[in-house]
Amino acid sequence: MGKKLLILMDSEPVTSRALALDLSEAGYQVDTAEDGPEALRKLESTPFDLLIATEGLDEEGGIVARMQSVRPAAKVLLMTTDIDRARRGPRNGEVVRVRKPFDLEEFRSVVERLLDRKRKGA
Repeated sequence: MGKKLLILMDSEPVTSRALALDLSEAGYQVDTAEDGPEALRKLESTPFDLLIATEGLDEEGGIVARMQSVRPAAKVLLMTTDIDRARRGPRNGEVVRVRKPFDLEEFRSVVERLLDRKRKGA
């Protein structure tokens, strides 16, 4: 059974759907949340291994803090358009930022590294 991922829907739903499809095809169990309250409800009931969200959405609902309190071993991947924030890297050991726009294969590679999975064909 694959690692469980929760994607908090981006302001660009096409991006979120593409991520969900690509990561599902890579063998992950992917769930999505339309907004912060739905994400928080899902975090309470499911032991996710990774939360993927847009950085601004996180700040509104404190979803990262809640994820870390409910599942301390889980990782968080925040998408950002701010190149400086992306370059600064994680704000702690559990949160990583990726600059948008990104290539799906590169994004999947970041997910695989975060979750310690070997890349296909590697």
